[in-house]
Amino acid sequence: MTKNSNKKPRQEIIHIDWITIRGVGASKRGAELLKQVRETIGIHSEGYREGYGGGYYWQQFVDRGLRISTTDDGTVRVEFQGLYFNGGQANPFAEFNKIICQVQTLKDIEWRLTRIDVAIDLYGVEISQAFPDPFLKRYKFNFKFSKADYSDNDSGAELKTTGYTLKKKRTKSSKSRWTLAVYNKRQELEDTQAHQIKKEYFNALSETDVEPITRIELRIATPQGLNHVQGILKNPTTEENLCLILLTHWGKYHKITTQNGNEERRFHRFFRKPQPKPIPKVEMKKIAEIAEQHQEISIRDKAREFLRYGLTKANKTHDELIQIVKDQIEFLKETEDSEV
Repeated sequence: MTKNSNKKPRQEIIHIDWITIRGVGASKRGAELLKQVRETIGIHSEGYREGYGGGYYWQQFVDRGLRISTTDDGTVRVEFQGLYFNGGQANPFAEFNKIICQVQTLKDIEWRLTRIDVAIDLYGVEISQAFPDPFLKRYKFNFKFSKADYSDNDSGAELKTTGYTLKKKRTKSSKSRWTLAVYNKRQELEDTQAHQIKKEYFNALSETDVEPITRIELRIATPQGLNHVQGILKNPTTEENLCLILLTHWGKYHKITTQNGNEERRFHRFFRKPQPKPIPKVEMKKIAEIAEQHQEISIRDKAREFLRYGLTKANKTHDELIQIVKDQIEFLKETEDSEV
């Protein structure tokens, strides 16, 4: 352990940094559904962009960090983005809970959480002081992961390395269920096209505009990983409690120790020590049913995009497109038969 690793942050803030909820089964479609969701949420801001792409109608509320998108299949997605929780909204978690209650009044829509990020912002300490470095041999990990340098640059310009990420190693049959990012938040704000409101938010919390800010960010993004907090849609909890639930749930299955076998103290403090109040779980069977519905909708979205391309770009006739689909179905049948 180095001398600098004993330095404590001047200020430590644990908060939600991103939440995405997704609903399926709406009776209304596309642009009409988008309008209905916006009216239900009660957003009257004029500062927004809108468009259509990838099968989604969307509106982005630029100064709030809020995005609503819908499809012609009756799917709706509401994203509470980083800006929403970092200056874009007063009392963001309270407003999130308010919106949760409002959208659940919409008929025929089944909601689920699809992404939650928990951020730990440490003011006054560098990355090396904030968290055990996975590149150093002095630490042992009881879980397998892929390491990568961290960067977050929407502008496309060259960006300095700001930290590192740990991701669960993927297999052919599974997606990465989590990502743990540890990075220099100060440098990210300076090097990327971060919203001015976001920059002012962090500067207001800093002693100086050059004070180091290290962020430790856990991202959970699958139905299985979110099952233990899905109950928030029916049983709201506090922001602090929700954060601690996610951190300790992840820490229950992961551990970092020193070479002498002791649990690394910083990891223990963030991921093992807290004792949150549990939220009622949603049955895994229900989660699986919702996930299957999303998969079916995704397939229909891709088919519809193929048809649009055929009609508008390839200038295929209706009969030609039908024949292409029939040929592919016959090909799949023959292939499957030959593999049995």
